[in-house]
Amino acid sequence: MIGLLLIGAVVSPVIIASNDIRKKKVHLTTTIPRHGVDRTLLPSVAVFYVADVSTLELTCYETKETTVYVLTSTGEELSCDTFNSDMTPFYTVDAPDTPGTYWIVIDSPVIYGEGSFVVE
Repeated sequence: MIGLLLIGAVVSPVIIASNDIRKKKVHLTTTIPRHGVDRTLLPSVAVFYVADVSTLELTCYETKETTVYVLTSTGEELSCDTFNSDMTPFYTVDAPDTPGTYWIVIDSPVIYGEGSFVVE
């Protein structure tokens, strides 16, 4: 019994660490407009690129109706999705399969963010 607990204690952090390696954080530059915005809200956005399944995982808190664009490096729009963070703060967007550098743009009434990610 103690042996099984020790194995679980050793293996669990390794499995968790290996799952984190597959996700790459997309560094976003964000701006929050100051005019007419309820300052009690603290909007925040985080994006992770998951190469294994070619998706972008978004976590958006207090962003209201949010539009997410995925663009090529030349500015061509590949996808456009809209969701409401009041329903769920978690959203998944398909990422491109073709190798290259891409942009993600997050636009909402309370926050704007953009960042790039590389598909290898």
